[in-house]
Amino acid sequence: MAETLLNSTSTLMVKFPDDVFLPAYQEKVRIRKTIIKTIISTLRKRQLELLYVGYKPDYIMHSIDAAELNENRTIVTINVLEDNGYMCDFNTSQAMLLKRFKRALQANSEHIIIDNYHVRNGFTERNIEIYIRSMTPPRKSHVPHYTLAVSSSYLAA
Repeated sequence: MAETLLNSTSTLMVKFPDDVFLPAYQEKVRIRKTIIKTIISTLRKRQLELLYVGYKPDYIMHSIDAAELNENRTIVTINVLEDNGYMCDFNTSQAMLLKRFKRALQANSEHIIIDNYHVRNGFTERNIEIYIRSMTPPRKSHVPHYTLAVSSSYLAA
């Protein structure tokens, strides 16, 4: 089950610039909306560093956690849970990928936000994970066309 979920989750991981302020997460609607609006605004301006885009692998968070911290940083991960198993072509330009994930954030009003802080070597790392459901409709299976079988004697009459 977990492997199926990971294969159908489109993930965008970006490093936020230091000058963008994201308030600390709280279970308040106003704070949640502020965090989402700030992320959408920053995605629109494209002032961030793209770390990873693709299907969510297990190892990506472990490799970022294992990396040496030499500055304070904020990493935002947007996970879109796909009903149809496919969001987009990850080989497109960075601008198109940011635009697609921005649209997914805007189109959905139900966000699950996980906000974690880690302090290592005197530097603070903040990881914000957002989980949303895809707004694209699931793929429909192909339905064969049926025709009415009419005998030739019926047509002759």
